[in-house]
Amino acid sequence: PPPATASAIPWLVVAALAGFSSLVLEVAWFRVLTLILGASTYAFSIMLLAFLAGIASGGEVAGPVSDKLAAKGRVWIGIAAAQFAVAALTFAAMWAWPYLPVTFAKAFFAIRPMADTLLWPMKCAIALAVMAPPAFFMGASFPLLVRAATASTPSLAAAVGRVYAANTVGSLSGAFLAGFVLLPQLHVTGTVLLALSVNILAALAALAMHARHRWQHRPERMPILAGASLILVVGAVFIATAPKWDPMMMTTGIYKYVDNLEEPTQAEIRRDMIDRYELLYYAEGLTSVVTVAQNKVTKNVWLANNGKIDASSTTDMPTQIMVTHLPFLFTGADARSAIVIGLASGITLGAATLHPELTRIDVVEIEPSIREATEFFRPWNHNALDDPRVNLIANDGRNQLLLTPPGTYDVIVCEPSNPWLTGVSNLFTKEFFEMGKSRLATNGVWAQWVQMYGMDNRDLKAVMKTFAAVFPYVHVFATIEDADLVMVGSDRPLILSPEGAEFLRNRSPNLLADMKQIDMTSPWLILS
Repeated sequence: PPPATASAIPWLVVAALAGFSSLVLEVAWFRVLTLILGASTYAFSIMLLAFLAGIASGGEVAGPVSDKLAAKGRVWIGIAAAQFAVAALTFAAMWAWPYLPVTFAKAFFAIRPMADTLLWPMKCAIALAVMAPPAFFMGASFPLLVRAATASTPSLAAAVGRVYAANTVGSLSGAFLAGFVLLPQLHVTGTVLLALSVNILAALAALAMHARHRWQHRPERMPILAGASLILVVGAVFIATAPKWDPMMMTTGIYKYVDNLEEPTQAEIRRDMIDRYELLYYAEGLTSVVTVAQNKVTKNVWLANNGKIDASSTTDMPTQIMVTHLPFLFTGADARSAIVIGLASGITLGAATLHPELTRIDVVEIEPSIREATEFFRPWNHNALDDPRVNLIANDGRNQLLLTPPGTYDVIVCEPSNPWLTGVSNLFTKEFFEMGKSRLATNGVWAQWVQMYGMDNRDLKAVMKTFAAVFPYVHVFATIEDADLVMVGSDRPLILSPEGAEFLRNRSPNLLADMKQIDMTSPWLILS
């Protein structure tokens, strides 16, 4: 086809702006809905389904509409209306965000007798309600843009290709910037408002194109100027009146803790999940939303990722401590290097620093904001990050082990979150265990934290069998009844003995004190 002319540049710019805003909004919506629906692979799948359903239906409906508008010379007005509708519907959804937790709770209580069957359709309905209406008009914009482009080139293929290319460049830029720049810097609200501004800019550009075309034929300026002014005014109102983000309400972890509620009301959620806690830290990070809060009565301090508690100063202590100490039952005083995959509260890392024989302790954490959150657990993590032997590495645990030479570590302690979380599930695969085992030195030992809850027996057996398929010698310890397991594996026989447990307890006075705080007051309690 012939090269694009100067007249093609405006609709290419509008196509790029539309793509940029669409993907920025998709990433931001996923961040919001992760707090309501959870971060499992299935939750992400239904979010994607809702987004694509909106786009597909919009494209289907707008196809014949674009032909009719083109026949009347008003296709650019259609594009402007579609882009403004994306902004307006997204802004309306922002006001609904604070009510998503109670909406989830009410829906869950309604389907509770049939939750096994209806839970995921219910979650899909919530995702559709948030994303599908604006996504519909995102999808509608594409055939409208193609129809506008055909006016600038005789080749339909060239028009479609160029619109698609410009839209894709905008989409790629939006996805990248939203995840790595906008969300960490502007947070969810600022990111969405920026995307809305881009939609409004695209609408104004479309109106300008229509105005240029109309002024060349009939000077009907007033309606176009009035429409542009209205869009500008409404856009300014959107930005000035945006609702405030409530960190505690949005990070209640309703998808995980809805069963704790006595009734599904906003007042009950606030009383049970918000008012009893003091928010100590909040960050919208690269990979998750991190909160640290303290129970006003019990003084328990907990850390949550996307609303799900992953560490605490009381409830989780037995696992946080023993997942580190248990592999040292079998290394004696011979271990020299260790790596902890997952920083969280730093309590597990702190337990590693109590072993005087270690000369190198690496800790890997993918979420940068966790480093600041760890500061609130200093009374319990032995100021682990201040230990000169500790090396904090900002990376994904799997990638870090890939970069590590074979035979590097005597002990590997892997404490990711739940296996059913997307991304985290990669740390429970046979391939990961096999690769990780190759990074163990001769007679090295691997300790794996496994959260039992959120999985049925079949899932739990699959995780355990995967681990046992890689390590020929395995012990499984129950650190918190019906909640947490620690699997310890090695290529050599792992001999349990009361003498070994007593030797472990008495490696240092601090280690003995660490054991006593979780009632490990005798070697027999460790072995049991």
